[in-house]
Amino acid sequence: MAGRVKTAELAKMLGISRQRVNELSRKGKLTRGADGKWDPDGARAELGRTLDDQQERRSKVETPRSKVERPFPPREPDPDGLPMTGSTHEIFNRARAAREIAMAKERQLELRKRQGELLEASEVESVWTQALTSFKNRLLSLPDKLAPKVAACPSVLECRAMIDQEVRKVLIALSETKADAA
Repeated sequence: MAGRVKTAELAKMLGISRQRVNELSRKGKLTRGADGKWDPDGARAELGRTLDDQQERRSKVETPRSKVERPFPPREPDPDGLPMTGSTHEIFNRARAAREIAMAKERQLELRKRQGELLEASEVESVWTQALTSFKNRLLSLPDKLAPKVAACPSVLECRAMIDQEVRKVLIALSETKADAA
């Protein structure tokens, strides 16, 4: 069959030894034809699909990676920004390190929460909602509370002083709101 080559010729084309070609065949990374010969283009494509970057560099394959057809698109970086390139071992180690970092952060947050340094967002929201609702209600009650007094005031200065005093009471009550309730 035209185009098919012997093991020594394939090894020379790929820039590796005959022993390496046979080893790759035993590992299932290269497939020999029924006639015992190799299809060079098929072998290059198989190597592109089955070898990782480290293996390819060690085997000195002359075919540029851009020319080797890849069945899968290149890996995207993971959400933590870690590059998903390199050998499987390197990717695994980076993923394990990212998991350990995430677990350490979670333990640190839990410790700070138990020590009282952190509060639950829902508890803080509840306290602030109560404080602001009380503040709003006190502000809205000022006209009803002050109208009769202001109407009976003989001077503008007394009216102003009375309004100022009531507004300050409302603001002081807001400033004294206990945040410790959370």
